Amino acid sequence: RDSFANVVDLLDDMFERCVAVDEPLEMNFIKKHAQELELDGVERPAARLFSNPPGDYGSMVNEVVGSGDWSEEESLGETWK
Repeated sequence: RDSFANVVDLLDDMFERCVAVDEPLEMNFIKKHAQELELDGVERPAARLFSNPPGDYGSMVNEVVGSGDWSEEESLGETWK
């Protein structure tokens, strides 16, 4: 994601265009779901890319291991939740 910001921008543009297409919701599930999300108050309902913020990688397990803030393997597994 951080290495391919241009691809992320292209994908985001594609999803925005899919939502704007004049066609029935039965033929355009992206538009259908975006409208449902909009009714729920979602800020950018056409967004379809979900990830950590830029510069933040993985599950944060590395940070927990590096900080020594764990005592058992199970507590590392909790980081994934």
